[in-house]
Amino acid sequence: CLTENARLKQWYQRRVRGSPWLGYLTNKGVNTKGVISNDRSCGVSACSERNWCEVTAVCKIPDDYEQYKAAVCPISFEMVGDRSSTADDAQSRASCPTGYKVSYCEVQTGLVHTRSDGAFVDPNNGNVCVAVNGGGGPGAIARAVCTRSEKVSDPCNSEGPHLPKFINLHSRGAAPSVSCPPGYEQVLCNARSPWLGYLTNKGVNTKGVIPSGNVCAVSRCSTGNWCEVTAVCRISEDSEVYKAAVCPTSD
Repeated sequence: CLTENARLKQWYQRRVRGSPWLGYLTNKGVNTKGVISNDRSCGVSACSERNWCEVTAVCKIPDDYEQYKAAVCPISFEMVGDRSSTADDAQSRASCPTGYKVSYCEVQTGLVHTRSDGAFVDPNNGNVCVAVNGGGGPGAIARAVCTRSEKVSDPCNSEGPHLPKFINLHSRGAAPSVSCPPGYEQVLCNARSPWLGYLTNKGVNTKGVIPSGNVCAVSRCSTGNWCEVTAVCRISEDSEVYKAAVCPTSD
């Protein structure tokens, strides 16, 4: 589940074994070669502590990777980083494993505007959520939600190359702003500034998040005292919405 090359397992069972006491396997689904067929439960009843029976099973790695993921791999889960030091600009990082991307990121300890500089998704690694301690802060803790991030079929061309489920955007400066491309929707926007107060009254909550539905932007910073925003965009879950926004028409 957690790596693209993970070894996979599936319940494909070969049920075998017996009992030292003849007759204890009779009429219990065990054939004359000591095998319980794969369409039956691997179990034998009506034995006793003294006249025991036993079963063994062999589990086979499946050929169908998607079947295993659907049955076993979580769609999403939380990761929480270690508390940072109390130094100004100290970072806490919550990292998602391979095959997953950050779909939510926050300063779990809050205090943005007073004792935290905010949060961001690493622009060079969409698997990492970063929370930043501010001057005089008690240490920040990053909290991320990690979501499975497989490639998806292009709704405009099912035979073409697959598309990323998530894309990451980043902007830094006096008035940073990002927006998701057509066919994608914003699921997360974070803001950060090393200068306390520069995110105050600008739509950024105390955990360094600009709520979804709002523009992912911060104004009234400066080149010297910059702010930054990062966004996570998810491909539309409705293929018809994606087609209407992106696919060329024949008109």
